Formats: sequence, C-alpha cells, structure tokens
Amino acid sequence: MSSSQSTLQLGNVEGFRHLAHSIVSRTLAVEVEYDRMGRPEQDEQAWKMIKRQNLLRAYKHKTRDTAQLDQSRSAASSKKPPMVICVGSVEGTVEDILYGMHAKNRSEMGATTTFMDRRPLDCDVLAVIDSGSDKDPFRHLSLKYLLTETFGDARVVSNRDLCAVQSMGFGLDSRDKRYGYYLLRSVNIPECSPLPADSDVIWAGLFQVLWRTM
Repeated sequence: MSSSQSTLQLGNVEGFRHLAHSIVSRTLAVEVEYDRMGRPEQDEQAWKMIKRQNLLRAYKHKTRDTAQLDQSRSAASSKKPPMVICVGSVEGTVEDILYGMHAKNRSEMGATTTFMDRRPLDCDVLAVIDSGSDKDPFRHLSLKYLLTETFGDARVVSNRDLCAVQSMGFGLDSRDKRYGYYLLRSVNIPECSPLPADSDVIWAGLFQVLWRTM
C-alpha cells in the first residue's frame, strides 16, 4: 500500500461525508431512544452477554434462523462478522478517549493500533477529508487502510483487512446534549482493492461508538 495520499473528486468527498453523517445520525437516534427508555438491560431473547469488564458489557446478537445462517456461510461474499454491541461506562473523559484514538498519519496509526489488542501488519492514511478546528479539535474524516493480526475465539490468530472511512469528533443532539463519536466503515475504492477470497483475511465491516459524559 502506497503512503502517498489519494486525490478524491468532489463528488466522492461529499459522498464520504454523507455516508459518515448518515451512519452517526442513525446510531445517535437509537442511543437517544435507549436513553429515553432509561437505558434498560438488553433483551436476553435477542442478545447474549459475551463479556463483562468493570462497568462495560458486551453482547452478541443471537441467530434466530439457523438455515439462513448456513445458507449465508455457503457463499463467501455473504459471510459477515457477528453483530456485537457494548454498553456501559468507563472512567475518564470523552476527550481522553478521542485523543487516544486520533491518528492523522501512518506513524500515529501504527502507535494507536498497538493499544487495541491488534498487531498492525500494514497501515496508511489514504486521504484526509476534514480536519480539526478550534471548536472541535478532534474532528477528523479520512480514508484509511489497515491490515492487522488479531486474536479471536480460542486465541486463534486472524488477519483483518480494512479499507475504511474514519470519522470522529463531537456533536450536539436534538436536546443540545454533547456527545463524542467514532466511526470506522469499510468502503471500496480503487486504491484499496479487496484481497482474494482464499487469502484467509477477514474483511471488516462497521464499527460505531457514541460516548457521553455522565
């Protein structure tokens, strides 16, 4: 992967901005409704708790249709990672979290990835679309490439290949309450073609987080 940044056409730039904004907006609507309901426990019929750490809880969506799952597994193009959500709270500030995840260039990407239980095999910032300002210094929208070595179930090593649009920063919801967001969404661009199906590399999908100061 070349370290030189891509040149994006205006239409593609606006397309990536719209994609990031729409995903964050949809996730925010779900979070606002979850908060309005008093942040209830997850439905045990639909979600299985897979991990608890301090005040954080991670849940995996249960498969309702085994036949449909088997059918999806028969085609490599339909194979997707399981849907997982994490709810709870951590000590510190939202600024601390965004600062730790902020990476403007290749060297910063390599440094931050090592703290996420992943070993970077290759990474690069392909294009920076939006950068921070005095009002929101953590604002960042870019295209990034990342190939990492991760440990899955039973500590089995899997390589994860990700060419994605990354968006982060702060926003205000309809109640004028501040929130922080981080988004990583797989995209297809000419500079980052998918690896062969027999490469044993998992193509990542979507990672979205919202934080609030409690």
